[in-house]
Parts: sequence; C-alpha cells; structure tokens
Amino acid sequence: MKTGRLFLAVALVIISLLAATLTGLTAGQTDAKASREAAYRANNVGVALLEQYKYPEAVKEFRRALSLAPKLTIAQVNLAIALFYAGEYDAAQREAKVAETVAQGAPQVYYILGLTAKVQNRPADAMAAFKRVLELDPRDPGANINVGQLYKQQRDFPNVTAAPSRQSLTTSRPCTTSGRR
Repeated sequence: MKTGRLFLAVALVIISLLAATLTGLTAGQTDAKASREAAYRANNVGVALLEQYKYPEAVKEFRRALSLAPKLTIAQVNLAIALFYAGEYDAAQREAKVAETVAQGAPQVYYILGLTAKVQNRPADAMAAFKRVLELDPRDPGANINVGQLYKQQRDFPNVTAAPSRQSLTTSRPCTTSGRR
C-alpha cells in the first residue's frame, strides 16, 4: 500500500512539473505571438501615417514595430521610406542599408537608396541603385524614369532615347515596385 501511495505521489509531482513547464512554454509562446502581432499593428499604423503625410509619427511607429519584432522586414523597409520622406536622408540611407541585409532582393530597398542618392547629389550611386531595381523588375516605371532623368542630367542622350516609353511601362501594369499607379 505504501508503494502505491509513493508511486501516486511521484506521479503527481511529475505531472505538476510537466504542467508548469507546458504552461510556461505556452505563456512564452503567447507573449511572443502577441508581441509580433503588436509589431504588425504598429507597422500598419505607420503606413497609415505615411499616407497622411505624417512622416515623423510614422517613423516612431516603425521604430516601435522594430522594437517589438526586430526581424520584421517590412517595418525595416518602411522605416527607411518614412525617414526619406521626413527629409532625414542620412538616416534613411542607413536604415535602407540595414533593410538591404534583411530584405534581400526587395526592389523597394534599392528604389529608396536610389532616391536618397539622387537627393544627396550622388548620381553614380543613384544610377546603380535604380539599375538594381531594374534587374529585379525591368518594367518598373519609377526606376526607368529616374534612370532616364539621370542619363539626361549626364547629357547621355543616346541612353535617354533608348529607355522604354512611359506608355509601354504602364500598359497592363496597375501597380509597380515604386508604388505608383
């Protein structure tokens, strides 16, 4: 009889420990899930603020999203975009470089790097960034137009005229990498 009670007591202790462990894991997973969801929510609020031309507020929301989920790639890209529109070109370039490492192959990153370089009067860097966009999406109107403008600035007229026409770029293409319709 004592053996049965001892076995029951040990079984209860083991079950209690397992239950506590599983509860801890589940609570940790729930916290991580809630944090990630809050990060996506902050990112969405940041996008809404960008659309309202409230760039400093958008920057704060994207930073909050990244503090909640540091690997949230879309928030990193959006932070660079918001900083560019807020006129913080050095910060935009720095954050776009970070986004380049986490969002490899995302043309939006190279587009914002191109715009930043163009604004900072670094035409060679701008051209390289816009050409990278075109490697990823040859029909992107924004990148094609910027490349054409840079060629024109450099007085490289043969390349300007060789660029695709705007109409051929936008035909059957409602939304582009640069986000323009």
